[in-house]
Formats: sequence, structure tokens, C-alpha cells
Amino acid sequence: MKKSMTTVCANKSDLRVQFCKTNFLKNRGANVGIKLYNKLPNKLKKLEKIQKFKRKLKYFLLQHIFYSVDEYVSY
Repeated sequence: MKKSMTTVCANKSDLRVQFCKTNFLKNRGANVGIKLYNKLPNKLKKLEKIQKFKRKLKYFLLQHIFYSVDEYVSY
């Protein structure tokens, strides 16, 4: 039986992170980007128009100043 290459999502609007055995692959750009996206508030992820998403994302980031990626992830 073949193992699934993705993890179970906590939320329907979350993207799936590919299963990786090594830290090198876990920390590659695509997986890190997905993890950062999944940490966004659901109301942002549910926006359908890209321009509205960008505007609301910018407003969110300006309202919550993060000085590092670790600080954002722990938010």
C-alpha cells in the first residue's frame, strides 16, 4: 500500500504540505510558503479576488507588525 504524500489539513481553506523525510525538503520554498499561507486568518484565505486579497493582506501585515517569520508563525 502506498503512503499518502500529503498531510491532513486542519481547515478546508488550508493548503496541503507535501510529506518530506528530510529537513532540506521540509524547508524548501514551496513548503514554507504553504505553511505561512495556512497561518493567515480564514477571512483572508476565503477572498476570491486577488486584488482584494493583496489589499487585505497588506492591511493585516501593517496592523500586526512581525519582526521575524518565527514571530508570525507563533501568532
